[in-house]
Amino acid sequence: MGNAIDKLKQLRHDLVSGQKQIDDATATGKTSLMNVLKAHGIKAEKVLEFDLNGNGIFLMGGKKYACQIESDGVSYGEIKA
Repeated sequence: MGNAIDKLKQLRHDLVSGQKQIDDATATGKTSLMNVLKAHGIKAEKVLEFDLNGNGIFLMGGKKYACQIESDGVSYGEIKA
């Protein structure tokens, strides 16, 4: 019985540790996207979402915008839905 409890405790620890790593990576990704947007003169206020392909959603002036990081800059447009 003690062995099963120890395994459950270890699994919980692993899940919590894994979630922290995901949260840290997400924060780093959002910060990186914000830095790219600002470097291109885009006055983003907050990055809401991003993916590893260079796509993201950010707030600017109270509106949501979708963006795509490209080799020659950043394209973006307001989300009107």
